[in-house]
Amino acid sequence: MLNGIFTYIFIAFMMAFFYIGTIPPYFLFGIVIIAFIITSFYYDDKSSVNRFIVSLPVSKGMLIKSRYYYTIVTALLIITFQYLVMLIVSMFFNGPHYIYQWEDIIILICLTMLMSSVILLIYYTFQSFISASVITLFGLVIGIYFLIDHLVNILDMHEDEVIIFNDLDPGFPLLVETIMSLQPYVSLLVVSLVIFFVSMKGSEKMFYKKDI
Repeated sequence: MLNGIFTYIFIAFMMAFFYIGTIPPYFLFGIVIIAFIITSFYYDDKSSVNRFIVSLPVSKGMLIKSRYYYTIVTALLIITFQYLVMLIVSMFFNGPHYIYQWEDIIILICLTMLMSSVILLIYYTFQSFISASVITLFGLVIGIYFLIDHLVNILDMHEDEVIIFNDLDPGFPLLVETIMSLQPYVSLLVVSLVIFFVSMKGSEKMFYKKDI
C-alpha cells in the first residue's frame, strides 16, 4: 500500500513538473488516464485477480460498473489536481501555461468517457491482455493522428513551418463548437453518456462470456 501511495505522489509531482515545463495539460491528462486504465488490467492479468473477484458475493455486472465509475472518479481527481496546479503556477510564473476553463473540464470528462468506453470494451472482449493492448495502442495512434490533424486545421496552423504542440490545447473547445453547432457541450455530454453506458452493457456481456 505504501508503494502505491508513493506512486501516486510521484505521478502528481511529474504532472506538475511537466506542466511548469509547458507540456500541454490535455496531453498530460490523456497519458495519465490511459495509463491508469491499462495498468489496472495489467495487474489483474498478472495476478489473475479476476478468478478471485468472481468468487466473491458480488455480481459481475457490478464489477464492470465499478471499473467504469472508477475511471470517471480518477479523471475528476486528476482534473481537480491539475486545476489547482494551474492556479498556483499562474501566481508565480508569467508563462504561456494553459489554464482550464469550464468548457475544458466538460471536454475532459467526456473525453474520459469516450476513451474508457473504447479501451475497457476492448480489454473485456479479448482474453489476452497482450492482444487487447496491441489493438488499443494501434487505435490510440490512429485516433491521436486524426485528432491532431483536426486541431491543426481548426487553429489554422498550416501556414507555420512547425506545428507547435504546446499550442494545441485551445483548439479542443473550438473543435467541439465546430462539430456540434447546436448546444455543443450539452450535445457532447449526452453523446458521451450514451456511448459510455452502451459500452458498459457491452463489457458486461463480454465478461460473462469470458472463461475465467
